Amino acid sequence: MSKLYLLLPLFLISCNAPIYKEAKISEVLECLKLDAIEGEAEARELFHFSKTCDTTLLLDSHFIHNCHNPRVKSLGSDFDGYVSLRIEENGTLLYRSQTDFKGDDTVYHLKRLLEELVKEHSVQKVLK
Repeated sequence: MSKLYLLLPLFLISCNAPIYKEAKISEVLECLKLDAIEGEAEARELFHFSKTCDTTLLLDSHFIHNCHNPRVKSLGSDFDGYVSLRIEENGTLLYRSQTDFKGDDTVYHLKRLLEELVKEHSVQKVLK
């Protein structure tokens, strides 16, 4: 029985889907505006936001069961949806990351994306 406890961390680590990232931020961001459907409280814990900034942090989630494509429904899926984080300046994409999730705890996965964003040099001025 004690050997099962040794395998538990391995199981928990393997449950996190990889984070897919694309970054085109060439300079340090001076400000951020927030546009979030979910994860607003988590974002506000990490970053300062300004309503007048041209650079926007967008947080979003998408559930597969909302998809009505017959091919997707017939093939099934290993995940229930994905969460995405984007930074756009005047409509131009500067940064994007997303990860798939299983279940319905989208906030946990949005927080993972936010924590990954904190590691980026370009957002250091807008961190709390």
